[in-house]
Amino acid sequence: MTRVAINGPLPKNIGTGFAEIQEWEFSATWHPVIPAWFGRHFADAAWAPTQLLVFLVESGLQETLKIREAIIAFATQKDVWLPESRDQACSVIGKFTQGSKADEKG
Repeated sequence: MTRVAINGPLPKNIGTGFAEIQEWEFSATWHPVIPAWFGRHFADAAWAPTQLLVFLVESGLQETLKIREAIIAFATQKDVWLPESRDQACSVIGKFTQGSKADEKG
């Protein structure tokens, strides 16, 4: 993965990765919950997956979107690597699934 400065609109061929959102404006034609949720995430976290941003722009949900920088991959990741140690592998998987619920057993 490579970090690149953009300081402008989202490039058309951005690839897979994450982008830091600098400025955004949502279309007024969408239900207000969608811009409220994404807008809060953009304000709080500032980073979002590039493919989500591409979808928002192409679908017309975003009227304007300015990116500060991006972390992108030039190759598609097809393999998943886990440590040989079961304890370490379980820790990695646990970190990525932290806070999720497999089912509603109370």
